[in-house]
Parts: sequence; structure tokens; C-alpha cells
Amino acid sequence: MLYLDPAIVAELTIDITEGRGGATCEFTQPKVSDKRIASQFSQLSRAMTGSVVDKHGLEADETLLLVLGGLLHLGSSKQHSIPLVIAAARALIDDDPMAILTLTALANEAGLSRYQFLRSFARVTGLTPHAYKVAALSGFSDQSHMTRLFVRSFGVTPGTYAKAIG
Repeated sequence: MLYLDPAIVAELTIDITEGRGGATCEFTQPKVSDKRIASQFSQLSRAMTGSVVDKHGLEADETLLLVLGGLLHLGSSKQHSIPLVIAAARALIDDDPMAILTLTALANEAGLSRYQFLRSFARVTGLTPHAYKVAALSGFSDQSHMTRLFVRSFGVTPGTYAKAIG
């Protein structure tokens, strides 16, 4: 595991996105299964921890950029990273989960169509924007967290419970 200074990550994110993604990035996937990124991360770890001779830090710098670029899902410098693009819209929800936000407003914040935004948001967070807001308002990190605790407390899923009382 490597701990990187957020200021360094922000600076590199601006570099990788050529300023289009801003300085904010969020790594939403705790597990990466891309073998190329895994190999680059191992190389980065060796370069940063000194188990490889890298007198000028060039290997570490290059590899860090490659790893971050891969994690941000950038195939080329002209593409937008979906996690970066939805970050501003997600911040609107995080800043005030009680705010009345429309799909159109969130999509406009991300610079995507409503459909693209909805699919991208769900792919990145695992939830639709509405479910994400509900989970946040309820004090849960995500819908599965809420469902696990609901089942533990009531013995049925929220959907089953809603149907039973509906």
C-alpha cells in the first residue's frame, strides 16, 4: 500500500486530464483487477520504496502517472474520465443531500446527457443518484450497507418489507 500526498495526486490529475478534470479525483473501486495497472503498481511500489535504484525519480514519476491515468480510466489525453466527470455532480449530492436536485441538473454539472450521466453514476458508485441520496440521507455509505442492516434488524429485505405493508 502506498500513501500519496493528496496535493501531488491533484497536481498529477490536472496534468493527466490537461486541466479538464480539475484537481479532484476519487478512486471509487477498492479492488483493481486490471493486470496492467497491477503490474505498474508493483513497479511503482518498488520505485518509491527504494527496492529499485532510481537516482533521479524518473521511473517513479512515470509509473505514478501511468498508474493514476489507468485508475482514472483514461485511454488517451483527449478522453474524459467518467469518475472525474461525475465528481462535481456527486459533490452536489454530498454537500447537501436534502437539496432538490434533478437528473438534468446533475447531468449538466457533469457535462453529460441524462442517460450517460445515469449510467456513469451507477457504474462508478453502484447506485443511481436517487439511491445514493437516500443512502446518504439515511446515514449509510451505500444501499447495500442499508440493506444489510435492515435485514439484520427485521429479517427481510427493504423491498420485501415494503411489499408486505404496501
